[in-house]
Amino acid sequence: MDYMSLIVRPDKNIVKYITSLRKFSHKSIRELKRNIEDETPVLQFSYYDTEELIKLKNVVVKLNALGAEVRILEEDRQISLEMLSNLIETCREIERAREELDDRILEDTE
Repeated sequence: MDYMSLIVRPDKNIVKYITSLRKFSHKSIRELKRNIEDETPVLQFSYYDTEELIKLKNVVVKLNALGAEVRILEEDRQISLEMLSNLIETCREIERAREELDDRILEDTE
């Protein structure tokens, strides 16, 4: 399965980051802390689910506001927040195009 991962670099504000991450994760505080300290993914989101990607973007924005240094990974390749935003917009455009196509197909069958 294709996924996007979030890595948070450790610093003195780990507790603040964990508080924000708990809103988006079912992982325990201990597991989130370990993932941050080990610089392993704290969260993973489906690459093909627009709502999941929007959640990822929201987490990144929130963590950045708290001063966190984060890395967004597409599989094993690091991407920027701008690239994530572009991906979300592309997914939305595809969804709109599919809806228009579905509407046209329905109109033609009536």
